[in-house]
Amino acid sequence: MAEIVVSASKGAIDRLLAKLNELVASNPIGLFHLDIVFLIDELRSMNALLNKLEEETDELDPQIKDWRNQVREIAYDVEDCLDRFMHRVGCADAKAGFIHKVSHFVKTEGPS
Repeated sequence: MAEIVVSASKGAIDRLLAKLNELVASNPIGLFHLDIVFLIDELRSMNALLNKLEEETDELDPQIKDWRNQVREIAYDVEDCLDRFMHRVGCADAKAGFIHKVSHFVKTEGPS
């Protein structure tokens, strides 16, 4: 059962990484490029640990289970935010109004 949950966590991160890589590729010198690249690196590190946990056959420590669940929930939350961002701003939009749209999005969709 633990393997299924770890796989679900990895799946959430894999989808998020794909979307972030798409965003970086479509706007390579964009406003938040370095922040997105940093996030990608951090998510890859988390994903590597989740891969390692998946290989563990023993029962996972409760603290590790909690961390794994938090990583999965964060990945879902970030993916939802990214989906809203890409829908409102448009992933392929690199025109002059892009920075204004991003700025507006950040102001209106800031942390809840």
